[in-house]
Amino acid sequence: MYTYIHVLIQIYVYIYIYTYICSIYKNLPSLRPSRHPSGKPSPLMIDYMVEKFGIERGRICMVGDRLDTDILFGQNNGLLSCLTFSGVTTDSKLFSPENAIKPDYYVDSIADFL
Repeated sequence: MYTYIHVLIQIYVYIYIYTYICSIYKNLPSLRPSRHPSGKPSPLMIDYMVEKFGIERGRICMVGDRLDTDILFGQNNGLLSCLTFSGVTTDSKLFSPENAIKPDYYVDSIADFL
């Protein structure tokens, strides 16, 4: 039986590996799958995770530092989203009138979870 922390760690590892593999395909056009878009914010990855672990989408929170990939991925796939300011996105960008992508939560660092 999985505990939530085990599932979250496994989901994070799968996302990290999946994103890495997608970056390889992006740089090698001859290997790129043409009919199935992958990577964030594509639903392929989360569909697999939901099926594998049997978790409701509304109980999963996508944590990331980019509005246009991580947070959009969460929103497009029925997940909660949490933006961390320890990476690319700044608070001024998040609260800018031009920004249409709003996370459910935001934190200064993922260390805030501890």
